[in-house]
Amino acid sequence: MPINRIWIFVWTCLVLAAAEGPRCPPWATQDQCRENGSVVDEHFFVVNGQKLQITSDVRYFHLTCPENVSLESEVLPRFERAVKVLYVKLTTCAPPAQGYAAALQALNITVRSTLELDKTPAQPELRAVHLRDLDIASLAISSAAALLIPDPDFVEPLVTLRNLQLTGVSLSRSATLLLPQTLQSLSLNNVGLASIPADAFARLPKLSRFVVRDDLLREVNLSAAPALEVVQLAAPVDGLTLGPSIENVTLRNAHSAVLRGNCSSLRNVVVDNVITALPAGWLSACPAVDTLRVWRVRSGLVGADELRGARALRVLEVRHCGLRTLHPRWIEDTPALYRLDLSSNELEQLPSELVDAAPALEEVEMSSNRLGRAAVATLAALPALRALSLDRNPLADLCGSGDAYVAHVMSPLWQTHSLRALRLARTGLARICRDWRSDLVALTDIDLRSNNISRLEFDDLQWRRTHATTVDVRGNPVRDVSYTREQFAAVLAGNVSDDFASSRLTSLLLDAPLKCDCSAYWFARAARERPEHARAALRDARCGSGAALLDVPPHALLCALPAALGPCAAGCTCFVSGERAELRCARAGLRRVPRAPRGLPARALLLPHNNISRLTPDDIAPELEVLDLSDNRIVSIDPATTAILFDGRRSVRLAGNPLRCDCDSMPLLRALAAHVRAEGAEGAGGAQCAGGEDALAAATRLAARCSPALWPLALVGLALAAASAVAAACLTRPVARQRFKRFLFERGLCLRWLLRPLREDDDSERPFDAFVSFSHLDAEFAAELATRLERDAGLRLCLHERDWTPGRWIPAQIAESVSRSRRTLVLLSERFLASTWARAEMREAYAAALRDQRPRLLLLLLPGLRPELAAAADADLRAYLASVTYLRWDDPHFWDKLVLAMPRPRARVASSPAAAPASSPAPAPASSPAPAPASVDPPAKTLAPPSPA
Repeated sequence: MPINRIWIFVWTCLVLAAAEGPRCPPWATQDQCRENGSVVDEHFFVVNGQKLQITSDVRYFHLTCPENVSLESEVLPRFERAVKVLYVKLTTCAPPAQGYAAALQALNITVRSTLELDKTPAQPELRAVHLRDLDIASLAISSAAALLIPDPDFVEPLVTLRNLQLTGVSLSRSATLLLPQTLQSLSLNNVGLASIPADAFARLPKLSRFVVRDDLLREVNLSAAPALEVVQLAAPVDGLTLGPSIENVTLRNAHSAVLRGNCSSLRNVVVDNVITALPAGWLSACPAVDTLRVWRVRSGLVGADELRGARALRVLEVRHCGLRTLHPRWIEDTPALYRLDLSSNELEQLPSELVDAAPALEEVEMSSNRLGRAAVATLAALPALRALSLDRNPLADLCGSGDAYVAHVMSPLWQTHSLRALRLARTGLARICRDWRSDLVALTDIDLRSNNISRLEFDDLQWRRTHATTVDVRGNPVRDVSYTREQFAAVLAGNVSDDFASSRLTSLLLDAPLKCDCSAYWFARAARERPEHARAALRDARCGSGAALLDVPPHALLCALPAALGPCAAGCTCFVSGERAELRCARAGLRRVPRAPRGLPARALLLPHNNISRLTPDDIAPELEVLDLSDNRIVSIDPATTAILFDGRRSVRLAGNPLRCDCDSMPLLRALAAHVRAEGAEGAGGAQCAGGEDALAAATRLAARCSPALWPLALVGLALAAASAVAAACLTRPVARQRFKRFLFERGLCLRWLLRPLREDDDSERPFDAFVSFSHLDAEFAAELATRLERDAGLRLCLHERDWTPGRWIPAQIAESVSRSRRTLVLLSERFLASTWARAEMREAYAAALRDQRPRLLLLLLPGLRPELAAAADADLRAYLASVTYLRWDDPHFWDKLVLAMPRPRARVASSPAAAPASSPAPAPASSPAPAPASVDPPAKTLAPPSPA
């Protein structure tokens, strides 16, 4: 704050603190004047039995005279010392015989600038003597209920008066000739004048503003006013005669808007509620008019000639005039027109000639009409259009078109590249057009409030912008922010169009609560895993609960299981969260863990208060994250199942189960203790033994008692060590044996002995020998694999791009391909690790191998990927590489090892229905290798090394 303002503030505070309010005079008795309290600047008194209120501060004094109390009363409250105030208002106070100056002086008040006489009684009659000795710049007089009739010369003493406002005060023609020549502003409201002579204005050389509101006024001649600039008339005049200096004219309630006299300086004209039509070429004699506002004029307004000669016109407003059509030549004589406002009319179409007649038109306001898509196309052709307002027009779906190129995506504005602001509130829109996002990059202000937009799609968040843009979609029933699975995959892969700028300069304003369910799952994941992919920010995107959408975990975005995905387990309620399911089966009488819907892995199984007594590895899918088995009948869990159950990734709740706490149960008790220490899980922490003892306390108590004695084992170990020293040196040590096998394996020696466990197979009914899982970016390796194994080794492979049925649920096809194949071959590369679906295939194959307890999963490490790098890139891979066989593609003996690791080829009969899968695969393309003839088993043979290519 500038230093001078600080001093003014301090000085004002000191003056206010030191100022004294009015007091009853010392000579008045309690019956004549009594103080009745005060609040800040309001002071209350009782004078001659009447309540009296005075409002005063250092600049303002307001006194309301009670009945039978005049300004000349000796007992009126007054200031103890003389004060000067800028503004004095006297309400219902009769004119004092000695004048207002003397009456105020008696109260120790001097008015410095403005005197307002509000609701002045008609008696006694207001005369010049009442206003003498006043040195004021402004005077406002209003009458009480009756018309106040003063003397004609009542304001003659005010030789310094600049502003005069009369309301309900009769002013005769002779009185207008006696107005002070110092007047600069004159406002007359219901003064009873039928006409004002031109001589009256000739005597007012400084008058610059003239305002009249009178139902009797018929004629005003302003031609002799030398300095008049602003004229506002609300009277039934028959036109107006102007003077050479008038710049602004407002005509309200006039019979006619004819402008006579000299209008060479006229620039702004407002015509409001004029009865007769505007005359043809009525502004042709006013060459400087650049703004015309016409309101509530309904009598033949628009023809061909109203604006003839208005060549300087830049702003034209015609509102509330009931317009239905526009004459094609209406604005052809206004080449400088910059802004056109035709809102609040009944227009249904616009003439195409509008484009040629207004080449400089930049701002168009057409709200509250009946315009449709064709009118928008006409406006879109304006070459200089920058701002367009079409609020409250029945535009409906503006993104459709008969043109095949722009059908269903582009609006008629798609080539209006100069557009900066677009307002389409309450027009019935149901979507955001593509051209607003990608083509009209200069469009930075879009108002789409109160429409029918109920869903935001992936494309609605992709905006190509170089400047900050606001898109207001408040008031719309937006419930969903929806991505498809394919769009999410494109986001993860970075396959978002480069047509869009990378910076998030666009903000979408929302206020409707969103339906936060599985429809928003892929968007929520995309926003979390690739927050930079969206080129628009959602402002105030909240769920019905009030939580921000992006704060809700994706797995909590649930929908009821659709009927198309199959039935839910009996007694359960199934919910879908994107690619997984959640089963809620409380108090369902279950005796075993239910299965998730086919092809939809369970993320959470909530099974409290049931009769489940047994848990197996098959009950625990790798994707399971939450398992609630509280208050069931589980007594024990075998060590193998315990190891899978408490693998460190899932939340387990076992409270309320009658667990057996003995030495045989120590693996389970130790796992419970470690789970609580790592996760703090309440369910596991509340687990109890059958006798009521806390399971964690039992684990501590049994730890020492159940540990085996070490000395017998030590003696046996010493004896065995002494007896088998030579045998240990001859490969009885597991490390040495493993190194020996690795030595043979890497050199391609004794492969049939080393890979014999992999060739065990009892799956003769599985139609495929191997399902090949790979990233589409490694397709050339998959093609070479298919060539060598199908053509040369006689095996039958399942390739998703060739053998899957289009349109089926992807997780279901993964599970089916794994279950119908004797092996799963994984082409492991860095691109494979970046693919969500490829990793899902590997998890499904690993889970199947664990369930069947057979080595069905075989990892093929492509060139450029080392096992240690793969294990470091993914936590799951660390377990896979440690437990399953893997081969290196660049191993010289790769093809020999691969053939030996595969199951033996089988005889196939082409016409046998058993050989065909349940859902027949699509025929292989011409370039794909055909399977070997299926009449007899082809001989197993060693494949040649890969070619240098």
